[in-house]
Amino acid sequence: QNSSNSMSIANLSTVAKQALERKYFRKDGFRVVYPYYCQIETHAKGVWVGKTLREAFSSHFGTPEGYWEKRVEKGGLRINGMNHPGILDKKIDPKDYIIHKFHQHEKAVTDKPVKILMQTPDFVVLDKPSSIPVHPVMQYNYNSLIEIAKWELGLPQIFNCHRIDRLTSGLVISGTSSENAKKVTSKISNNQSLKKEYLARVVGRFPDEITCEEPLFFSKTARPRLLTRVDPNGKFAKTIFTRLDYDPKTDSSIVRCVPVTGRTHQIRVHLRHLNHPIINDPLYNAEFENYWYKGDIWENSPRTHMSDGIEELLEEDCEQCA
Repeated sequence: QNSSNSMSIANLSTVAKQALERKYFRKDGFRVVYPYYCQIETHAKGVWVGKTLREAFSSHFGTPEGYWEKRVEKGGLRINGMNHPGILDKKIDPKDYIIHKFHQHEKAVTDKPVKILMQTPDFVVLDKPSSIPVHPVMQYNYNSLIEIAKWELGLPQIFNCHRIDRLTSGLVISGTSSENAKKVTSKISNNQSLKKEYLARVVGRFPDEITCEEPLFFSKTARPRLLTRVDPNGKFAKTIFTRLDYDPKTDSSIVRCVPVTGRTHQIRVHLRHLNHPIINDPLYNAEFENYWYKGDIWENSPRTHMSDGIEELLEEDCEQCA
C-alpha cells in the first residue's frame, strides 16, 4: 500500500503552502494536521476478493451511503485504470489494482510533546504521550509517532522495535536502522535482557499479586467494541500483576503489569476479566464508556479546516469540510 500527498500546491497562496509544509497546528490542547489530498494505491486484499468494489470498500472503510459513487464521479476511484460507475459493481479479482484519491482529515492527538529521553548512533528512546499511535495508519498518518519524530524532532527515519497501544503512554525504543531495531525486537520477543512493564490505575482494591493466564481471542468483526475477549478457544496469554498502591478516596489501585505474552490489548482485557478494569479505558471499562465514549475519545477534537482561516485547503465535496 502506498500513501502520498498528491495535492499540487503550485497555485496556493504562500500562507497555504507554508501550512502544508509545517503539517501541524496546535489548538485547545490538541496537535492537528492540516487537511491534505492523499492517494492510496493497493492490490486487492484477500478479504475483498469475490465482493463487489462497493461492498468491499463500504465495509472496510465504514463510509456513508453514496460516498463511493461521488468518488467515482470525481475521478477519485479507479480499478485497473478504469473509472466509470460500473466499476462499483465489479467483483474484485486477486490481480486487481485499485487507486483511491481523497481529501484527508486526520484525527487530532494531544499536543503534549514527544520527548527524546536517550539517543545514540544506533538507537533512540522516545517518551510517547497517550492518544498517539506508534505507526502511521489511515486516520493517523502525520499524527503518528514516526511522523512526529520526523517533522518535529528532526529524526528523518526511525524503525520501531516494539509498539504500545495508541491510548497508552510510555517509552518506545527505535533503531536508526532496521538491523538495529531487529536486535532489540529479538530480545523483547525472546524474554532475554529486555522486558516490558506497565503501570495502570484500575478500579477498586486490587489483590496483592495475581497471575492471569486466560486465553484471548481477537475479533476483527467486533469493531469498534471489545476487539479482544477472553475465550477458551483463544491464544495462550499470561500477565503478572502486582498492586503497588491503593487510594481509598478514589477506590483505585496502581498496578504493575508484566506481560509474558504479547496479545492485542492483553493487559486491558485481563484486567477487565479480573473485574478491575483500567479507570479511563474507553473500550474495556463500561462505566467510562457510558460517561465518555462516543466512537473515539478524541472525536470532539478541533476540525482541521477551522484553523488559521486557510480556505484554500478545503474541498467543496468533502463532508468534513462542509
